Amino acid sequence: MRAIRKILDWLDHSVKWFGTAALFTMLLIAILDLFFRDILLKPISWSLELLLVIMLWLTMTNSAVGVRDNLHIRVEFFIATMPRFAKDLISLFTDALIIYYALVTVRGNLFMAKLPGRMSILRLHYGWMYYSGVVCGFLLIVFSVEKATKTILRWFKK
Repeated sequence: MRAIRKILDWLDHSVKWFGTAALFTMLLIAILDLFFRDILLKPISWSLELLLVIMLWLTMTNSAVGVRDNLHIRVEFFIATMPRFAKDLISLFTDALIIYYALVTVRGNLFMAKLPGRMSILRLHYGWMYYSGVVCGFLLIVFSVEKATKTILRWFKK
């Protein structure tokens, strides 16, 4: 179990570092775009498309980390009044819903990634945008299974 936790922690940290690098890259591209467009009066044609792709990957990958860290929306006031077992059942139900959503997301994004078409300036295949949904779905499944496993194992430790 410890080896799995180390792998999941490494995956979690890797996604967070990717998010940091993506934000920094987006900031640099935006500043570069402003400089070229407003000072040199020579706008960069590819900046908006690249920012879109980076932002999509950043959002999709880090949303899964939010699930691992329990940052998703929930009705905490209602749940806080319940006994521990009921909270655990709601948590397991939520994890099952997230896994279902992730499976639908992976399936849909894999389908969309196969469709033809390229971005007009970068000439990247649109699949690069949809593969972020596949990665997000995979991470959601992994982190939701981890949370559900922790909840169930806690029942047997008592």
